[in-house]
Amino acid sequence: DYDISNMNPPVTYTIIDEPSTANVEAIRMNILYIGLSNPVNISVPGVEESSLVQVNSSDSNVRLNRGVKPEDRAAGANFYAKPVNEGEAFIQVRGRLSNGANLTSNRKLFRVIKAPIGVGSIFNGRRYKPKEVVPQIDILNGKLTGYRDPNFNYDFNVEVTKFSITVLGTQTLPVNGKFIVGLPVDYVRDASSGTRIDFTDIKAIGWEGDDRSNSFEYDIKDFWIKKQ
Repeated sequence: DYDISNMNPPVTYTIIDEPSTANVEAIRMNILYIGLSNPVNISVPGVEESSLVQVNSSDSNVRLNRGVKPEDRAAGANFYAKPVNEGEAFIQVRGRLSNGANLTSNRKLFRVIKAPIGVGSIFNGRRYKPKEVVPQIDILNGKLTGYRDPNFNYDFNVEVTKFSITVLGTQTLPVNGKFIVGLPVDYVRDASSGTRIDFTDIKAIGWEGDDRSNSFEYDIKDFWIKKQ
């Protein structure tokens, strides 16, 4: 259901059945990223995968989804785990044994953190990265945005919702949205070539696929550019 591509090998854990219960053993790391579909592998010895269902989902701070993309399934994932809030989440499942009895796992706790902080940039047909010299037309017509660390292989959209701008020698002004508007436009136009322009207090949201209703807060680093 979500546009996830080229992920690292999924977080994997095994549920080991015991006489009346099951334990969840973390094999990789106990971290899930808020708002993102984290690929995981869930297995219970003696239990058909198709019978696995999530238990206590409303209290768990995470939703399991079987709609795994082929490339993630090939890497070993059979579920996506999507946490709702930062902090902690637990995964607990129930499955049917070969004798027809149901087995419920213990709760496995995961730490839920934000996606790694993004890098700010100006985009107008091409991306201008921090410390670059940018033509005035691209500063004023471009949008403020952010891009992910290339080593963070989760695919999601990013949109800046608010930021502050400081043209060297002028006051710092807040701006709503992703474009420079209002008095800062005059400051940029009046600035001489080589003037430094700082972007700070950048607020943004991220979301997967086309559904913005499940957006999450996304942090972007302060950055600066110079006017050409």
